[in-house]
Amino acid sequence: MGLTADGEACCFAVTWEVRDFWGVLVVVDRVEIPEGFYIRDGVPGDGPVLTRIAYAAKAHWGYDPRTIDQWAGPLTVTEEYIRENPVFVMCAPSGEPVGFSSLLWDQGRWELDHMWVDPPCMGMGLGRRLFEHAVNQARLRGASWVWILSDPFAEGFYLHMGAERIGDWHTVVDGEDRIIPVMAYRMGASCGDPEVLNGGIQGR
Repeated sequence: MGLTADGEACCFAVTWEVRDFWGVLVVVDRVEIPEGFYIRDGVPGDGPVLTRIAYAAKAHWGYDPRTIDQWAGPLTVTEEYIRENPVFVMCAPSGEPVGFSSLLWDQGRWELDHMWVDPPCMGMGLGRRLFEHAVNQARLRGASWVWILSDPFAEGFYLHMGAERIGDWHTVVDGEDRIIPVMAYRMGASCGDPEVLNGGIQGR
């Protein structure tokens, strides 16, 4: 057992639970978090390194560099963004940032806006810990569910974490139509509730 920089308890052996069809919590996985890694709040000076991590993680999925450049806005983490939104940075024992997640309050809902792990550190359970931390922080801020606009390659991860796909968002990237999964992680009731479906897709 350890503590994050903000005093939150952090177990290095984490049991992950999701709700089955009847709403019963069941264990689906167990992941070992490497000792010494911790999560802290982002600070304005983190912007450049977090932007680098976001680009590296996006490129890891094999996107054409020209396509990635079209997302320069969404992938760039500015000082202003960090000041105005909850940003959570996963750090190695050395203190070096190796991943981050963030929340965005938009149109009356909490959105998981960023969720990235540096490719050399993928597969270590850090993304799962970042997701759990972000969801818990949204809950502490009064959220009953978290809205997620997922990259298609990340949909499986979010499904594994207990989120549900509630719709599609159509966009054009590099001249090609793309369908982006719209997902929601609900703390309690089903993500199929009208409250989530109606609030989750509008305005995007």
